[in-house]
Amino acid sequence: MTGEQVLRVILVKQLGGFSYDELAFHLADSLSYRAFCRMDIGHPIPNKKTLQRNVKKVEAITLERINVLVVEHAIAAKIDDGNKIRVDCTVMETNIHEPTDSSLLVDSVRVLTRLMTSAQKYVESPFTNHHRLAKRRGLAILNARTQEDRVPLYQELLKVTNKTVNAAECLISALTSKTPPKKRTKPKFIKLVEALQHHVGLARRVVA
Repeated sequence: MTGEQVLRVILVKQLGGFSYDELAFHLADSLSYRAFCRMDIGHPIPNKKTLQRNVKKVEAITLERINVLVVEHAIAAKIDDGNKIRVDCTVMETNIHEPTDSSLLVDSVRVLTRLMTSAQKYVESPFTNHHRLAKRRGLAILNARTQEDRVPLYQELLKVTNKTVNAAECLISALTSKTPPKKRTKPKFIKLVEALQHHVGLARRVVA
């Protein structure tokens, strides 16, 4: 495939949202697509493996430069002023779950409990680990049949979260007042206190 053919195929693939299987089918089926991609009638159409291999050879910087040229042309031709852009909306897999109210409360309890456990090596400040209870209430809220069923579960989850936040605030106070001055200047200690303060603030916002 020529460089021009590859770039035109990329455009067809993106505009149509085609897989490589679908792309190969449409190139073989559509005279318009074949003409646009500069593939002469009577010549064999590249199969999906050939299309994939050629498309993957095009680097991101090449596409970026082409995009700049297109925008410059649009500005010069007064088609567009280039002041507004639409960002890529491609869906990508991530390790961040959907932020429901109940899951954010459970996350607040989980993270604060982990941080408080790490802080015990600096100062002894006993607290109750409510993570399991919070997780059970979160699952119960998720599986509740009606809104009326969720209300008491949410009330319990809010109560547990508030207890955890209060314990974290007491621990922050103990860390800043009872820890020996030499330990307070250590980067790990400073980072831990800042993390506790940060997540306490986030938890308060979620509760609110």
